Amino acid sequence: MATVRLIYFGRLLMSRTALESYFLALSLLGIASFVSVPHVLQNLSQVGVGGSALFLTTAIAKTKLLVQGALFIAAVAFLALLMDICKALQRIPRLAH
Repeated sequence: MATVRLIYFGRLLMSRTALESYFLALSLLGIASFVSVPHVLQNLSQVGVGGSALFLTTAIAKTKLLVQGALFIAAVAFLALLMDICKALQRIPRLAH
């Protein structure tokens, strides 16, 4: 019975959603270790809402390739998780009025 539990939890930990979550968490940790997030947020607050798109594109373009890669992985993992959530919400039965 223990081997059945081990196989079940192994499959659970290696599911697609779990792997997407791992990639998102690891990429965010990598970004946080290479980027001074408080400084980025402070600079972003000085730019204001109107210049935020230009600020973010410039900040991403002028960062290291490693950080750009981590941002790309985080974005892909986030979108994949978002798609999984949308699919799961579509499967929930709705009550008729």
